[in-house]
Amino acid sequence: MSFNINNNNNNNNNNSINSDTTTPTTLKRSGSIGNSRKRISSLGDSSSSSSSYYHSSSFHQSTHNNNNSNNSSGNNSGSGFINTEIVESKLKSLNKNKNIGGGDVVNATEDNVNQDNLNINSSGSESSSNSNSNSGSEDNSNIFSNNISNSNNNNNNNNNNNNNNNISSSGSSSGGKNKMGSNNINYEDYNGSTIFTSSHLLEDSMNDNDIYQPLTESNFYKIYENHLSSVPKKRFVYLFPVWLEEKLKVFDDPIIRLCQSYTGKPMYYFSLFITALVSVEIAMIAPFFLYILGQDTLATEFTYLALLLSLVSQIPKRFLWRFRPYMVKRAKTVKKDMTSSFPSRAVTCAVVYSYAIIWIVTYYDDYDITVVRWWMPLLFIGSILLSSFARINLGVHYPSDCVGGVIQGTLVCVIGTAFRKIDILGCRSCWDEMCYAPINSAQEITFSHLNRLNFIMLVALLLIFLIIPIVSVMKPVDFWSKCDRVYGMLFPAIAFQLLLLCPSSYRLNGSLSKPSTPHWYSFVFGGILALCATLIPAKTKIPPKYSIVTFWILFLSLSISLFSWRLSQIG
Repeated sequence: MSFNINNNNNNNNNNSINSDTTTPTTLKRSGSIGNSRKRISSLGDSSSSSSSYYHSSSFHQSTHNNNNSNNSSGNNSGSGFINTEIVESKLKSLNKNKNIGGGDVVNATEDNVNQDNLNINSSGSESSSNSNSNSGSEDNSNIFSNNISNSNNNNNNNNNNNNNNNISSSGSSSGGKNKMGSNNINYEDYNGSTIFTSSHLLEDSMNDNDIYQPLTESNFYKIYENHLSSVPKKRFVYLFPVWLEEKLKVFDDPIIRLCQSYTGKPMYYFSLFITALVSVEIAMIAPFFLYILGQDTLATEFTYLALLLSLVSQIPKRFLWRFRPYMVKRAKTVKKDMTSSFPSRAVTCAVVYSYAIIWIVTYYDDYDITVVRWWMPLLFIGSILLSSFARINLGVHYPSDCVGGVIQGTLVCVIGTAFRKIDILGCRSCWDEMCYAPINSAQEITFSHLNRLNFIMLVALLLIFLIIPIVSVMKPVDFWSKCDRVYGMLFPAIAFQLLLLCPSSYRLNGSLSKPSTPHWYSFVFGGILALCATLIPAKTKIPPKYSIVTFWILFLSLSISLFSWRLSQIG
């Protein structure tokens, strides 16, 4: 931002500085919102300067002062003009200490009433100015900028005394010492050569209270452009449309403010507790635990629900990137999640888990699942509202994410039910006990009759289980960082169901016999294994390059435990 100002006056110099908020002739924006949209939606250069509400670009200005008169002209690289006011009047009107919220800091010093020597050092979002008066001396006005190069505009008018203002802008902030009488003054409302930047444009220094300041249209695009560098560098990642983000903020932002009206520790732990109840890991390990208990009907249904939940919910997370609210200063930073925001997997899980609870009640009460009871809608509504509130309160989801989670969860339930019907056609249903072999029959699979196992199915499953994890973690797919845990917990349940509870898939019709009522030690054994499989890989922080090894360790340990436990319960 480089410009030269030479002001000439016989006895005094008046520097006219006009705020863009008080005069009709204001600073025009550099760049355009339309261009910002294009740059953002195309993952453009995040460091480029685009539209700013207070004019954050660099400019040139020339000011001519002759015989007690002010003529101001500016060159803003085609961006408009700057009007000026008398500095002396401005300084006298600001008579108390103020701090600039999210903008620039101006420090002024006046040593003489007749002449001013104004030095303003500004950087990015902070500026300091030193104003010194020297009677009967010549001052030179030079304005240097590193924002716009090769553009200097010098206008020199010489009279009896020359007054010079030095303003230099650099990439780092500099402090200034002021004297106006004996008082140190920080100015908030100084809108002349120092250009304020909205607090929403400051990335890391912004206070949480600033989320309650409404984003202007230009600021909205600017802050998203500034965060483009945080988008994952994976291939096939598409940015959530910013134009749609702008439309949704009318719906999202008021609800975020309401849900974050209280973010104290009690509410924080409450939100974490609700989040834990709807975590996706529960769906991953639930089929294994139910098979340990011998609840094969429920376990089979939950296996397909969990498989669909993990895959369907991860597809938009992998290929569509949406900044979480706290990342773009639209919510208080309470908890940091570094993945994509859309849609809310927690709300998706809340819908699926509510559906699973209905399945459990239907199974044990032995009534038609198509019959709707009074508490079922309340269960869905309550779980959706609680999970949505928890995630919004933590600052990691928008309300629109939660709406997307509801739609996604409903889709998982519908497709999961269709998968169950296909499974009944292919393997027979355990609901009516048709999947079991009679005790001591030629079809019963035991430790002593493992030759009745479907070995063709076993080989096919091993090949599939070998290929899928490799493809999921290799580039450019790089599907999910949790692939090793998800597959490691789900595949044992899938293998168990297809090998030991699918008699119609093989000519020998080999299958397990109907299990007995689970004993207390079955709960202990299954619970310990489920906790270990869930917590140990998550807390170990295994490097991604060992994800395939992690998968096979988890898969083999859970498969051997499940097969051995169920076979040992026979007879």
